[in-house]
Amino acid sequence: MSVIAALIAATILAMMVTTTTYGGRVGIMCLLGVFAFGYLEPQYWNWYGFPAAYTITRVFGGVATWAISGAVMAAIVR
Repeated sequence: MSVIAALIAATILAMMVTTTTYGGRVGIMCLLGVFAFGYLEPQYWNWYGFPAAYTITRVFGGVATWAISGAVMAAIVR
């Protein structure tokens, strides 16, 4: 599933290559990470009772992962 999400994100970046800068494309990838993990992980905290520290760590880790992968993808898609 992560590979499909990365392919969709790379497609979005490829469509934005002529209208944004490198930093803008990395920022979009960070926002995708915030959306994905900010939507999913708090549900686990709320409904399944996962500890708040675990949930916060998962959200920040997911955003950091998407930011790093976004920096790499934005560098490849020029």
